[in-house]
Amino acid sequence: MKLSTAQKILKIVGILTIIGAIFVIVLGAVALASTGSAIQGDPSAMNRTETSRLGLIILGGAGLILGGVFDLVTGILSVVSSKNGKFAKATLILTIISFVYSLVQSISNYSKQGFTTSSVISLAVQIIIAVLICVAANTAKVAYEEGREA
Repeated sequence: MKLSTAQKILKIVGILTIIGAIFVIVLGAVALASTGSAIQGDPSAMNRTETSRLGLIILGGAGLILGGVFDLVTGILSVVSSKNGKFAKATLILTIISFVYSLVQSISNYSKQGFTTSSVISLAVQIIIAVLICVAANTAKVAYEEGREA
């Protein structure tokens, strides 16, 4: 892959990743905020099932926020790496971590509800984005190490 192509891919996919990450963080915050309104009632009146569901919502919201933060940092580093290959190695590492986190989350969702069309599409998009960023970041890293970068 040419360096100019890698830089364009890093910039475009990085911006899309940032937008998606912000969306995911907001969804996680909404999930956590919804638990606050559920707790404001009489907590002693909640039965065991409601309490466990509330715990799962809190765990899911925190998981969304954590994944969103990883994606946000990865997106920011992708955009920075498009201009400066010095950050390409960090982008590569965070992309792999973010992808593994997404994979674990997909497996967890599969164990709960099986594969749905949306989960398969989501996983395919995550794989494509991770591969694009990894290939482009590796190209930028190699170019930086060889001194070919402007």
